[in-house]
Formats: sequence, structure tokens, C-alpha cells
Amino acid sequence: MPAISRVLIRTSVAYLAAAALLGILTAVPAAAADMLPAGLEPAQLHLLVVGWITQLIFGVALWMFPRYGDRGAVSIGRAAWIAYAALNAGLLLRLAGEPWLAARTDSVGARVVLAASAVSQWGAVMYFALRLWKRTAAGRG
Repeated sequence: MPAISRVLIRTSVAYLAAAALLGILTAVPAAAADMLPAGLEPAQLHLLVVGWITQLIFGVALWMFPRYGDRGAVSIGRAAWIAYAALNAGLLLRLAGEPWLAARTDSVGARVVLAASAVSQWGAVMYFALRLWKRTAAGRG
């Protein structure tokens, strides 16, 4: 299994645990919920979808669809690590931006953070999608 696959899968499990904890926190009675920042529900959804499911799929897909060259399997390379970093940076920006925007809906800063989050995650997803597309194309590595 490539190192990037192991890291993606382990990171996804950590995000699953974090999403479960956040789910417990958002399910507490209303009196205790007043102490928590608003905007945690979308953050939990992103933890589940991007953090857990997407990274698990990417990790398994990079493992199951290896790239082959003239001498066998080819290493994944630095670009995959950059995409991993971009995906997680975008997710962490989303986790910060959602409560910020919920607290101050007029905040331009929160909207910039959320836009940067979206761009970062989109770039990472496009990298992985193109990488896997090439691996599954007939006659290509």
C-alpha cells in the first residue's frame, strides 16, 4: 500500500472520530448547546463527507488503481501529497469559517475563508479525479 494511501485512510478515520464527537456535542440539551458556537452542523457534515468519506475513497482508490510504467508500479509522487495538504487545509478552513460566518453573517473575512476553503478542496479533488481518470483509461498509465 502506498504511503499516501495509508495517510489518507488514517486521516479519514480521525475525521470520522471527530465528526462523531461533534455530533455528540451538537446533540446536547439546549441549555448546554448555548455554550457551543453556531455553525457546527455544516462543519460536522464536512468532516463526514470530505474528511471521512472522500479521503477514504481517495486512499483506497490510489491503492487499488496503481499506476504502471515500463518497470512495474510507479510511485505516486509529490503532487499527491500537495493535494492531500490542500484537501485538509481546505477542510480545516471550512471548520473555522462555518462557525465564524454563523456568528457574524456580515463578515467578509469569514466569506473569504470559506471561499479559500472551497478553492483548496476543489483543487485537491480535481487532482485526485484526474489522476484516477488517467489510471482507468484504456491503455494509459
